[in-house]
Amino acid sequence: MKTKKALDGISMGNPNDDSNIISNLDRDVKYVVDAGEMHLVFAETGESRTIDLNTHRIVIHSRASVEAYKEKMENRDNRHFTFARMEAAKELANSLTHGQLAHFTYVSTFAGYGDNIIRNPNKTPMTTKDLMKELPIPKRTFYDFLNVCLDKGIISKDDDERYVINSKYHFKGKCKGDERVVKMFSTEIRSAYKQMKPADFGLIYLLMPYIHYATNTLCRNPYEKDVAKLQKLNRKQLCELIGVDASTFSNRILKTKIDGKPVLAEIKVLSKRSYLVNPWVLYRLDSKPNDSLIGQTVDPAEPDKTLRSIFEV
Repeated sequence: MKTKKALDGISMGNPNDDSNIISNLDRDVKYVVDAGEMHLVFAETGESRTIDLNTHRIVIHSRASVEAYKEKMENRDNRHFTFARMEAAKELANSLTHGQLAHFTYVSTFAGYGDNIIRNPNKTPMTTKDLMKELPIPKRTFYDFLNVCLDKGIISKDDDERYVINSKYHFKGKCKGDERVVKMFSTEIRSAYKQMKPADFGLIYLLMPYIHYATNTLCRNPYEKDVAKLQKLNRKQLCELIGVDASTFSNRILKTKIDGKPVLAEIKVLSKRSYLVNPWVLYRLDSKPNDSLIGQTVDPAEPDKTLRSIFEV
């Protein structure tokens, strides 16, 4: 960000409205130009302004709003992730085997931001050969997976023969605040895929439609805003919903770990049990995970102390 005493020659908005004229400034101002906008912060007052350099429209932000925005950005979870649409997860689970769910989830972490084109780490589009190299599975298993994805429109090819993830299921890009999505964090998903059997990895995907927005708890009503009305799922209910027996749930889901950290935690309150998904693997909020997820008061010094102890982070 640059600092200047004045921005000579810049006049924005209605010339008859002095509040919209930024020229010959007599106070220190920091500014940066990005994506067609100029962002200014006045040192004296803390006020900021955003100027659209195409339309000359000006938005004035108070010091309080600037500080609130700054705090929000500091608490924002900035890890790389792919969105999974919760409503489509059940459909996807009915179209693919558990192993194929694992392959698709893993491949989705390589989707390009905004275009969903499957890309190599150097950003070039992945070829069939690249995909085969990335997925360490037998050739026949690979083509079974690829063909079913292409046949069902889960993955497609564009006019340039590039593989594209169907954004109906997974995507990378901007997301509206009301969209029903789960963040799948790339580092953890890739580690899980390499450490687990694909079929076991796929079982974790079945939990996706039941993750509550504010608590990461598995429940019947994951879009309920009133936490007091949460219908938490016990083991029997979960098994019925995702179609597994108690043994599979206990031995292949509950005991699953990524880099030594559990994916699912069993929470016991008196005689009742519920299940909390590891927010460092699958998560719905924008903020960093903290102890408010489990209904505890957040300690500013260690906001996620209890949560980290639960998931051995």
